[in-house]
Formats: sequence, structure tokens, C-alpha cells
Amino acid sequence: MGLIPIHIFSDIPWVPYGDLVAKHGFVTSIDGLPAVIDTAKSLSDDALAAREAAIISLRKSHFEWDGTSAFCVFFLCFFLILTGPFPPVWALRPLTGCSLLC
Repeated sequence: MGLIPIHIFSDIPWVPYGDLVAKHGFVTSIDGLPAVIDTAKSLSDDALAAREAAIISLRKSHFEWDGTSAFCVFFLCFFLILTGPFPPVWALRPLTGCSLLC
């Protein structure tokens, strides 16, 4: 992790964190791949290093287990706040290993 992501799609770009990937990496169709390669070749070493550093800074929060699971817990709790009653405490016990709930 820390390399510049390139997401190549054939029909619809199903990209996790689409704005982040497009900002720090590349999202393209198969037909657009030659242009992406040309763009990547034309980037300076400093620009490539900046993109790699940006991806590395997002690694723990966006791509590793602790960050993604914490986001899922946050999202589910936020959804429950908006939609109605909280689940019983026993329903949250499997998540006690998560740093968010400990």
C-alpha cells in the first residue's frame, strides 16, 4: 500500500472513495488507459511522490481493517440514530474488539 491506484473499468467505475482515488490516482475506462499511461509518464518525480504520500496518509483510515470497520460502525450508528430504536446491547457485543466501542 502506498502505490498510486489506477482503477480501470469496462462499463461503470465502481471506485471506493472515488474522489480520493481520482485526486491521488487514476480512474479510467479501458479505452482511456493509453492516455493515463501518458499522463503518468509525464508527471515529475515530485508529483508522483506527492501522490504516493497522500495515499500512504490515507492507508490506516481508508484501506486497513481498523479504519474501514470503524467507519462501518460509525455509519451504522448514524443510520440508527436517524431511523429509530437502538439495538439491544447484546447485538453490539461481537464488535467489542473494535477500538471505537472499547
